[in-house]
Amino acid sequence: MVKENKGRLVFETNSPYQNIKVLHSLQFGNVLILDGDINLAESDIIYTKTITGGGREDFKDKTILILGGGDGGVLNELLQYSPKFVTMIDIDEDVINCATKYLRGICGDALDNLLGENHKVHIGDCVKYLEQCIKEGRTFDYVINDLTAIPVTKEPIDQKEDKSSENLRAEAQGLDNKLPQHFVFC
Repeated sequence: MVKENKGRLVFETNSPYQNIKVLHSLQFGNVLILDGDINLAESDIIYTKTITGGGREDFKDKTILILGGGDGGVLNELLQYSPKFVTMIDIDEDVINCATKYLRGICGDALDNLLGENHKVHIGDCVKYLEQCIKEGRTFDYVINDLTAIPVTKEPIDQKEDKSSENLRAEAQGLDNKLPQHFVFC
């Protein structure tokens, strides 16, 4: 996308966690790039619809936990289904701020207020948040993984990434029947 459809740089910053860029592409709209990897474009509504079940899930009056999701797309989509409450936990506040300003085609107005009538956005580490939920006995009807920094291979990429992936998998297994009825792990 970047080579054949060179975009105009709209925004760039380095957060404590990653390099964040937004390019504008005539074909794809604004495109979020994290550490040099294309994360999501405004034209990628199919990704958001797919990760939320593509209309096959009933989120009405359900409690939902989003792990990651800093671009706001999944939160924006879920809020259209009248859930009881959506909790989103993302570690990088700079991505959320970037999305609010430059990725309106993805997040809509979902990130304008981090605390709404039926949603709350927490800034923090999702593994620690899951541990706290388990400790407190909190439950969710759905848990949706919208994280970007989890390796897709079983082979260790490096110790830090492998440890993060291992921790998240262990937490998900430790959830057992304690948290989700449904766990979307992409």
